[in-house]
Amino acid sequence: MKTKKIFIIGIVATLTCSGVLVGVHALIPNISLPGEPVTMTIYDGSVSYFDIYLSDVPSGFDVADGYYVGWCADRSVTMPRGEKLTVRLWNSYDLMLPLPLRDKNWSKVNYILNHKEGTTRFDIQAAFWYLLNNYPSDISLLSIKVQELINTTDGSFTPKPGQWIAILAEPLNNRLNPWPFQFAFLQVRLPHHGCEGLTPGYWKNLEKHGEDWIAPYTPETHLGDVFKNASLYMLADYTMYEALGWSSGSTTTETAQKLLSQATAAVLNAAHPNIDYPISEADLIGEVNDALGNYNKDSMETLKNIIDHNNNLGADIQE
Repeated sequence: MKTKKIFIIGIVATLTCSGVLVGVHALIPNISLPGEPVTMTIYDGSVSYFDIYLSDVPSGFDVADGYYVGWCADRSVTMPRGEKLTVRLWNSYDLMLPLPLRDKNWSKVNYILNHKEGTTRFDIQAAFWYLLNNYPSDISLLSIKVQELINTTDGSFTPKPGQWIAILAEPLNNRLNPWPFQFAFLQVRLPHHGCEGLTPGYWKNLEKHGEDWIAPYTPETHLGDVFKNASLYMLADYTMYEALGWSSGSTTTETAQKLLSQATAAVLNAAHPNIDYPISEADLIGEVNDALGNYNKDSMETLKNIIDHNNNLGADIQE
């Protein structure tokens, strides 16, 4: 495994592959965001309050053009749907957040993003409005489920690499865009900077690397035994080895195949004890199943590109 390096600048140490900045007073998750404005388009969400599409994002950052799960952080104004809006992106742990959302319960919001299993998107959004906008002012007016969601949050929570982090989209005035409009936030996987991953081509080369496959996965393992929603595209009976060869096409099924090709390599990376992969095996499988279940080519393509990036980080897996 590659040796992890530690760089110390003053009193702050950036831990490569830890994803956090360690300072005197707090742990600040380390995620690289563009300093210049980007374009955001909002749609009504299918699994969340908003579907957020980012565009005009420069390369080299931990966010990119594509779709993200999004939530509302503001009840004071409305949010236009389907229009290009100008925003600036902020780490929700930044001490210099825009004033309307500074000193809010962002640790609790981030806790919910990572512990929301078994709740509906409506319950989740209601919890966010209460935590960020004190709406309603009396928590007893919320459902028992929402109250439980709020009351079990950890106010000191800090996401770890591979977990979700809330990225705030600050509205900016622009003569081409309506303003003011709502603050929104998108959930992004906190990256492992400098970590490891190997490509589908590596895992497909059984002659050289067949012994690197880790149980329970074998070249003959069916996709449906790993990704249950592969069955939605009639792909469940194909093997993991066959999936590693899928790399082209633009139909919905072919887009699902490309995602599954990268996801297969990613699962093998995540399962290997000597590969420090950015996403856990369980989270990876869950995200891929969610993307397949949405039947949205753009969402599948975006996730495929993220996984492809992780699979090209490289690794030395010799002990």
